[in-house]
Amino acid sequence: MTRKRPEAMRYGITAKLRVGEVKVFITLNRDEDDKPIELFAKATHGWQGWGDCLMEMASVAMQHGTPLAIITQHMRFRRMEPMGIAGQGNSIPDAIAIWLETQLTEKEKEQK
Repeated sequence: MTRKRPEAMRYGITAKLRVGEVKVFITLNRDEDDKPIELFAKATHGWQGWGDCLMEMASVAMQHGTPLAIITQHMRFRRMEPMGIAGQGNSIPDAIAIWLETQLTEKEKEQK
């Protein structure tokens, strides 16, 4: 499968999440066809490298054709420290997946 790298100019949306004491800023970029193509995360309290790694792997998967809905499905319901509050996610991956699911189009939701 061929990797579709993002164009130099792309657009996205950023949200601020909180899991326990950790603040996470997550950005979802889309390509010219409005398909999710790239994710970035910035995190506090020593979680930055972990977030970078997770989002880079998810971005490469999307660029190789994996639907974002499949990626979020594998991030949901993970329980690990730091733990969040009910409704905000059981962990950083769970909180990110919850937010990403709100950004999916109806067509993307069908790709699970």
